[in-house]
Amino acid sequence: MGITNFSLLIQSLKANTLSPFDSILIDAQSLLYGAIDSTWKESETDIILDMCHKVTSDIGYIMRTLFESNLFENEMHVIISLDGEGVPMKWPIQQKRRDKPVEGRDLYKIVLFGNNIISQKVYQHIRESLLNFDRFRKRNLQSCIPQMLKVLMTGSNMEGEGEHKLFHIAAKYSLKKPIIVSEDNDVSS
Repeated sequence: MGITNFSLLIQSLKANTLSPFDSILIDAQSLLYGAIDSTWKESETDIILDMCHKVTSDIGYIMRTLFESNLFENEMHVIISLDGEGVPMKWPIQQKRRDKPVEGRDLYKIVLFGNNIISQKVYQHIRESLLNFDRFRKRNLQSCIPQMLKVLMTGSNMEGEGEHKLFHIAAKYSLKKPIIVSEDNDVSS
């Protein structure tokens, strides 16, 4: 699947070192970069559609794998977040990163900052998949789901980096035992 920090989580599951959890916080923005790297599509429309399917599939895989651990609480929150417009003081740093010459698939990575068409499409695809939860569950979760499952999403239309929004929502709902899934190096501990 290519989910770096998630592979460490899988090792924890196999070693039975995972603690019980009440929530899964998914930095979906970080999954977008892996989706870009793994697509073989050529046209922009096909690339974006392929990314939508890959990110949704990755989220299903993450949820299924964690739910199979049976370490979740009866009431479970899953929070999925994409980056919105960044903090103004970070813009110079982000601009410096974007000033490097890019080509090929890296052109898609450069537009992933802030509210953009790719993250909007991915958000819509994930949302539509979750709205048809019975189909999503059959494709991704099988029978291992908590009694009460609440899924919250923040899209790129809401300001802030995805991981920061995850932590704000977790605090708002008093989630004390989250599992955080992200490809982003500044999220891992």
